[in-house]
Amino acid sequence: MADTSKPATSIQETSQPRRYYRVQIRAWTGFDPSRVELGVIAAEIDRGTAFLTAIEVSKVADDLNGIDDPEVRKSFENIVAAERILQNMADLPKALRDRLSAALSAEEKSTRSGVAA
Repeated sequence: MADTSKPATSIQETSQPRRYYRVQIRAWTGFDPSRVELGVIAAEIDRGTAFLTAIEVSKVADDLNGIDDPEVRKSFENIVAAERILQNMADLPKALRDRLSAALSAEEKSTRSGVAA
């Protein structure tokens, strides 16, 4: 069983090269987990109404090219690109920073109003 006594912290290692892990998680729940989001399942594990029984690493990729699922690879590529932009915001042209700010504001407003962007 996993150790749940440690508080949740950021798991991103900034000084280490990024590695990617394919995992399988097994758990027992007292409810149908197919009808709820992962965050709800995690909260129920914290409450003691579900139990995490195993976490298995089935593959490790040393870089994005090692991820064999194109959709997952693209999602990680987007995250890496966004992180690179955030780290270098001051170096971007003001017009591009303004466009990014406007896009984020529009996304936030649509999310608050319940409309998907």
